[in-house]
Amino acid sequence: MNELKVIGKQDVAGIHFTGIEGGFGEKKKAMLVKDIAVIHGQTIKEINRRINANRKRFHDGVDIIDLKTGGFEPPVLNQLFSKAQVGNSNNLYMLSERGYAKLLKILEDDTAWELYDKLVDGYFSMRQAIKLNDLEIVKNKRLEIMGENAKTRKAQLLFKIAMESDSDSAKQRLLAESAGLLTGETIIP
Repeated sequence: MNELKVIGKQDVAGIHFTGIEGGFGEKKKAMLVKDIAVIHGQTIKEINRRINANRKRFHDGVDIIDLKTGGFEPPVLNQLFSKAQVGNSNNLYMLSERGYAKLLKILEDDTAWELYDKLVDGYFSMRQAIKLNDLEIVKNKRLEIMGENAKTRKAQLLFKIAMESDSDSAKQRLLAESAGLLTGETIIP
């Protein structure tokens, strides 16, 4: 089993989660159920219940890993969970991209359908570009994603600066600029 590497908070398409690599293979991305619960506006307990009710559909080490029983070292778990979370939970699930796609099928909430649509659209667009050997489409999509990520990072930096500002007017201007970057709209403080 690969080691886990916590790469910090990530933002993809406006969705914030703890970035994790490993566990499912070198450089493979993973998501924690606690982040998935926030994304879908559900409790961790409910997400775990849905996974456990369909546990036979998730393949260990491919779709899902239970960090509580997976033999991971306490330092890694302490980066991801509080001691209370580790002690009080029966399962500390982490899902691969494939596992998350399976969970989306099970959840069937509005967020799940929206994310599923994005996954399918992205998959078929990329597959078509590869089939046509159209590197320009792949390059442009990658640049689009990089541009969105850059805007998000800049907005986060402006937000952080605003929160540390003693001037209310400066704080309002910085927050408006940050919100404008994220929404694409001009916001007047």
